[in-house]
Amino acid sequence: MTDSASGILTVTPLKQVKWYNIEYSWLPEFGRGFISGVLAALDAPGEWVRQDGVLYLQTPQGQRPESIIIEAKARQLAFDLTGKSYITIRNLEVVSAGLTMYKATNCTIDRAKFSYVNQFTRPQSTTTPNPQPGIEAGIYIGGRYNTVKNSTIAYSAGSGLWITGRDHLITNNVIHDIGYAGSSSPIDIGPDPTIESPTADRGGHMISFNTLYNSGRASISIGRDIVYHHSTGRALTPPLKFGLPTPYRKIKIVNNELYNANILTIDSGLFYTNGTDGGGTEIAYNVIHDDLQPYIRGFGVYLDSGSWGYDVHHNVLWMGREEGWRQAFMANMPGGKIVSDGPVFTWDPRLPFAPYNGGDRHFWRNTYKLDYHSGVAGLKDSDFPDGRFAFGANVSAPVTTAVHAQ
Repeated sequence: MTDSASGILTVTPLKQVKWYNIEYSWLPEFGRGFISGVLAALDAPGEWVRQDGVLYLQTPQGQRPESIIIEAKARQLAFDLTGKSYITIRNLEVVSAGLTMYKATNCTIDRAKFSYVNQFTRPQSTTTPNPQPGIEAGIYIGGRYNTVKNSTIAYSAGSGLWITGRDHLITNNVIHDIGYAGSSSPIDIGPDPTIESPTADRGGHMISFNTLYNSGRASISIGRDIVYHHSTGRALTPPLKFGLPTPYRKIKIVNNELYNANILTIDSGLFYTNGTDGGGTEIAYNVIHDDLQPYIRGFGVYLDSGSWGYDVHHNVLWMGREEGWRQAFMANMPGGKIVSDGPVFTWDPRLPFAPYNGGDRHFWRNTYKLDYHSGVAGLKDSDFPDGRFAFGANVSAPVTTAVHAQ
């Protein structure tokens, strides 16, 4: 931003080589962003700026500041379950702090409400779509056999849940308004290079009956070990290299509702993975809709950077907007075999990015509703492959004790 006047912002287009190897001109009409830390832009209820040790704000309903309670985030974590076992967090409301289960086993979050779990204004990376967050980003689920259920997680600059390790259960949760810095998802699944090798035994999670909406990037993302992926590949155009995928045990992503994704980014999907071997990961019986990324590249399920080992079936999808390049499914640089009975679009399978043949990707018995705008309420039984199925969360308001991280 180079100048401003009443009702006008002057923005200089930014050119940079993005991760998908295109020199793309970031014109104002192609993207969205936000302004932070500018006192002159403080013009709406709920906005605030801290400058020179002074807090300036517009109160939500025009109240005088001395008549209301103003709270500020003071710590990253409300609960640190590092290395703990058999701990349950139940019926608690946590405001302005997160939780970590780093190296934890058999711990549970149940009927809880977490809000404002993570805050930052600058993404960790502008050259990869999946920067590695620290163990205190949002709610971190590591170790083995941990559970998050019947809970609500909302408002995070980064991830809602960042999941590493093995065999976790994530079920019947509502996770929304996540990734407003543009680089994270309500559920991010990935490796943890600080404690495990690129080929470590990971995955095996159950992700079921969740409602995920309003995200800066994808609704669910499975990430790679980027150093391993590049070091085992060859470059078509430096510095981009595509080599061996990061392996996972089979993950089940079933009976979820995913919508309103990619509000701030392009070249993504409501489900997105890059450079991974899903090990037969199943994406099934989900309702996936309304990809909101501006201008180009809107996909329902996007297997990027030579990802393989995914079984995608019995989903209902629509994109919500049809301009640009939008498709139910995308398998980018597959290298292996695609088995499909429906609308799949594959981009540049001939490009010699990866020196490996890869594994299969299966897309079958899915419903893609083109140019559909009637929402979930407008779905008919005939829209569901082989009969209507249940999807999404049913979270009633828990009786909670509030924990404010002041």
